[in-house]
Amino acid sequence: MSSSKLPRVPGVRTALSVAAIALSAVAQDPVEARLPTGLSDGLIVPLHRAPSDDGDAAPLWAVGPDYKVSFGTTAEDVGMRFFPVLGVDAPRNLPLAWRTIGVTRGSTDLLDAARQPREAGPLCFEIDHGNCVERYDVRGDGVYQSFVFAGPTAGEGDLVLHGAVETELRAAARSGMHAPLVFADAQGRETVRYGAAFALDAAGRRMPIDTAFDGTVVSLTVPEAWLADAVWPVTVDPLTSRSQTSISGATLASPVIARDDNFNRRMVVYRRASAGNDWDLFGRVMADDLSGQQTILSEVSAAVSVKAADVVAAGSAAGRWVVAMERETATIRSVGIYLHPKSDVNLNTGTNGAIPRPAGRHHGAPKLGGSRTDDLVLVAFESDTDLGGTDQTEVLLTVLDAVNGTLTPRRSANDVSQTPYDAEAVSVSQRGLGGDDQWVVAWQEFSHAVPNDDWDIQINRVNLDGTTDGMRTVTTDVPGNRHAQAPQLAGERGMFGLAYLSRDNTGAAASESGDRLVFRTIGWPSNNVHPTVYTEREIATDGSSLLKLDRRARLLAFDTRTDSHFALAYERRGLLLPAVNHELRVARLAWSGAVLESLVPEASAGFFAEFTPISTVFDDDHQTFALSYADAGGGGIQRVFGRDLEHPAASATTYGVGCQGNISFVNRTGATPPRAGSRFTQIALSGAAPGHPTWLFAAVGPADLPLPLAGNGCRLLLSTQIPLITVGNWIAPQNGVIEVDLELPASVAGADVYWQFLQLVGPTLRTSNGLHTAIR
Repeated sequence: MSSSKLPRVPGVRTALSVAAIALSAVAQDPVEARLPTGLSDGLIVPLHRAPSDDGDAAPLWAVGPDYKVSFGTTAEDVGMRFFPVLGVDAPRNLPLAWRTIGVTRGSTDLLDAARQPREAGPLCFEIDHGNCVERYDVRGDGVYQSFVFAGPTAGEGDLVLHGAVETELRAAARSGMHAPLVFADAQGRETVRYGAAFALDAAGRRMPIDTAFDGTVVSLTVPEAWLADAVWPVTVDPLTSRSQTSISGATLASPVIARDDNFNRRMVVYRRASAGNDWDLFGRVMADDLSGQQTILSEVSAAVSVKAADVVAAGSAAGRWVVAMERETATIRSVGIYLHPKSDVNLNTGTNGAIPRPAGRHHGAPKLGGSRTDDLVLVAFESDTDLGGTDQTEVLLTVLDAVNGTLTPRRSANDVSQTPYDAEAVSVSQRGLGGDDQWVVAWQEFSHAVPNDDWDIQINRVNLDGTTDGMRTVTTDVPGNRHAQAPQLAGERGMFGLAYLSRDNTGAAASESGDRLVFRTIGWPSNNVHPTVYTEREIATDGSSLLKLDRRARLLAFDTRTDSHFALAYERRGLLLPAVNHELRVARLAWSGAVLESLVPEASAGFFAEFTPISTVFDDDHQTFALSYADAGGGGIQRVFGRDLEHPAASATTYGVGCQGNISFVNRTGATPPRAGSRFTQIALSGAAPGHPTWLFAAVGPADLPLPLAGNGCRLLLSTQIPLITVGNWIAPQNGVIEVDLELPASVAGADVYWQFLQLVGPTLRTSNGLHTAIR
């Protein structure tokens, strides 16, 4: 509808309103995030090929809660390799490989040389040896190995199966006994258990059988006497599993969460350390309520370690989930791109690719910026000349079309003429509504040409073709005595928030920790050449703890319904006992950076109860911040969690009866209730008498009072116990609609404010109905 559009209330009147309204504000209890839901519980991934393993000759992989397993599919590579999940402290994998080398009965060799490997089901792999079928079933408690003999075998005597074992793990040689074989690492820790075996016939007769080990070959013996009465088929069945005592260090790291608005799904990608040099990556999709979890990405190749990952949803319904991952081998680091149709919930059915990598360069630490409406995705990443990283890292950019897979030419985000420099820890915003909306990237940068230089935060704006509008320095510290590091950026449509850490300049080393966490907002609409960088606001400071922002996670999210709020996740660790005094915190921020509430979704309760950083994204349909993090330390099976952080329950309701027009409350982006810290709220009057003076008043309570010179049925619906606040006055336009733009400062959180319009029509006063806003 057309209206008389009014400017936002000037600062002086806003300040007067805040002073009066704040008198009615009451302390709010923080809105605790919903209870966590496990996103990795009972992880079982069926047989598949890893995206980075090319060709039909590549092994098939499957995954259990505490192991992964590969099966060779060629005649030269038939067998099983069992990888226990060891954790980040283990320097390398310690797999146990099994290859059946003999099946005998007495002196008769029963093994058919023509082995036939095949998939027998989503969780079942078989090798047909002719006289018997060697079968592997992937289960939650391990890999169940069985040998099935369909009918009576040739020969006489005991039936013996021989398997060659290849592993760095150690098990004592022994003669046959009915007991598991326990394989330990070099420190003597039990790592893999090859279970005690049984023989089972078709009549249900079950007999414990002996397992012998000579140091390289395992032998399973079924006695002739038992076979004489057996009803065929006969099955021999040990279980291979990981020993619980083998875990060392964290196994889970840096879950990142994204949301798709077309199918109302979320996706979480997280990494699991099979060993310190072998991180695997899993991607799971689920409904907004975290139900219906399905694994759609499994990158578990033992030849590739995924050192970092990010995920976004490209905007159109025909678009893709886009996963960028840093893949590291013994010789290279590269950025892989995996594109999975958003409508598809099957495993590894997407397209695998990579960012082109010039010879002599290594790429890593990717971050993604998507769009809510189209399929363009910004890929930002670090480039270096050394596998281990040098002191001259460059931030590169390319724009990906997530449907057709094309990339724009790579460009530098930073000014490469300013050498020697080090640019890293890049963070990327999202695009909101398509069109000419642009991305903004932020990173930390250090100049080796400046003595005792400090790390500063730089930003650049990126156009849809991958070109940039020019680097800007957000932080400047002329004496160079404080570092600004680990930036986290969020926002869209020219409105951005930036969080980073500050610490003393005691050297050039990069860090994710500091003693001061700060936030500032940035205005950079598409029609402005230069950004407006607003004043720094302190979020937290602590001389007895370290504050941490993990550069691998997405820790800052922007509320696209209010265009005013952020959720910022960070860690607080004690200086003396960081593994004991470890908290995950989430601060809900107003646009100004004011902390509306600070929550602690998780805190350590004892030694080694650590957690990974919280990743967050905004769910605009439910107006919540979706969170994901992991229990990352201690023994046993660790878990990835999901939960939501909700805004407090604000409301806007009308009351009473007016005699001239109706009052209402709206936010410019839709029906959003009055939240403290909102910049774009609006009190509107419809049905006003055109051409007459009109006032908007606010009060801290309701009433129902007579008015002097009032028209028939006109009442004052505002309490006068505290003087009424005059918000403004206008002449009503011809269409009878007045819309008053207001900011709701953070200081009014918890306040209940009552509003009413009054008009002077000739000699009489006329009033609208009343509006009650519970500002939270």
